[in-house]
Amino acid sequence: LITMRKTFLFILALCAASVAWGTSKSGLIDGTYYIASKADLVAFANAVNGGQYSLNAVVTADIDMAHEQNTNSWTTPIGTLAHPYTGTFDGQCYEIKNFLIYRKSSDLKNLAQIGFFGAISGATIKNIILSSSLENNIEDVSGCTAAAQAGILVGLSGGSTIDNCQVSANLFTNVGVNVGGIVGSAGTDVQDIYKKQNTISRCSCAGTWRIRGASNYGGIVGYSYYSTIENCYNLAILPLNQGGSKNNDGRVGGILGYVNVSSTSRPTVVKNCYNYGKVSNETKNSSPKGAVGAIAGRATGSQVKFINCYYDI
Repeated sequence: LITMRKTFLFILALCAASVAWGTSKSGLIDGTYYIASKADLVAFANAVNGGQYSLNAVVTADIDMAHEQNTNSWTTPIGTLAHPYTGTFDGQCYEIKNFLIYRKSSDLKNLAQIGFFGAISGATIKNIILSSSLENNIEDVSGCTAAAQAGILVGLSGGSTIDNCQVSANLFTNVGVNVGGIVGSAGTDVQDIYKKQNTISRCSCAGTWRIRGASNYGGIVGYSYYSTIENCYNLAILPLNQGGSKNNDGRVGGILGYVNVSSTSRPTVVKNCYNYGKVSNETKNSSPKGAVGAIAGRATGSQVKFINCYYDI
């Protein structure tokens, strides 16, 4: 059921109403990495990508990522397609702000998984507040990996739980990808580890996006292979092909960009979700292409269910 309603009430235990009880612990202590600064966060990412894929982490202070790594950008997402992050990351409702993901230079143009976390499998990501910008602006798209997964929080997720996370981000992309405010692609058939069910719950996204390129975009999830999305809401403004003059057959949804599931072994369920962000197709053409929806851009297949979802845009 998808309906429009002026008033939408449901209980979300979001970070804004929570109290972070962390301490000022920092560094690796008893097998857990405590993150209290941007230097700790970079060191944790390097440790994971250096082989400690299941290293658990706890954030213990607000973190300002401004001017990190000289370029003020996150050039090394946590986890890759071949070696995803598999641990538990608890943000404890502290804010990680001024976090910039900038995919433009030649060394990043073929990076297929983009986000705070590049790829995760069997992981638990929870209680994160992330203020970010993502610019997927490839000037020379020749030879570029177009079919990427880009999420402000997670690029590609398989068999993972993402709970109680808030993202506020401005985003621009001109290359075809699956893009989501929380998760770019919730599963894929590329590898078996990414075919397992994902659960995305109590998450939200806000901000303004500029979208060009034929792809799948969702305020919460860009593309779903196998997932349950519940108790989430979107406030982000999602205009398809803003400022563009050509047709764009992309799919844009307030909660979910695209899903096509007919297999009973991997249903997608969207439950108790709400969209308040404007979703539009701004292609300058008398017969614009593309699929735009308040909840889902396009949903096909017999194993896709929408339960108690609302919009007010």
